[in-house]
Amino acid sequence: MKRLVLVRHGETAWNARRVLQGQEDISLSPQGERQAAAIAPLVRELGPQAAYSSDLRRARETAGVLGLDPLVLDPSWREASLGNWEGKAKAELDPAEYQAWRAARFDPPGAEPWQAFKERIGRALDALPDEGTTVVVTHGGAIRAALSVLIGLEPDRLIPVEPGSLTVLDLNGTARLKAFNVTGSLATLDTPD
Repeated sequence: MKRLVLVRHGETAWNARRVLQGQEDISLSPQGERQAAAIAPLVRELGPQAAYSSDLRRARETAGVLGLDPLVLDPSWREASLGNWEGKAKAELDPAEYQAWRAARFDPPGAEPWQAFKERIGRALDALPDEGTTVVVTHGGAIRAALSVLIGLEPDRLIPVEPGSLTVLDLNGTARLKAFNVTGSLATLDTPD
């Protein structure tokens, strides 16, 4: 069986202030460290055979708290570049443009286009091991793109990915979403049909 566990990094100070990070290299906040520690037992329970991470600091630090070793750092798992929006608070942006961006219908000026980002994440998915459980510590946008690639779940149909959360998919012929935004118990992973 092949299982993919996508972990969104824990909260940063910018997350807490609703400032868009994109590829800015921000550290975890104390809250983000606590969030990562809270899901560490869940990750251990899943027994990963392989672990990958975005090379950005917030993802690397989350992987460290999770105790993932050995760890492959892969820049393909970085968040999308947000161009002129990086470092801007949500409140500074045009609300209609922000909503269109969240739905993958608008690219901020100078940003990595959604389709190019989705293709990058698709290539990163293709490079993962074919068997066992693989954990990838990454970013909210990368998880949204992976869900679009794997199960056709587009961003306009998806709530935001929580900091310090797990998204779990079984990839056995047909990709199946087993859990989304898990921050507590793994009970939902083996729910009967």
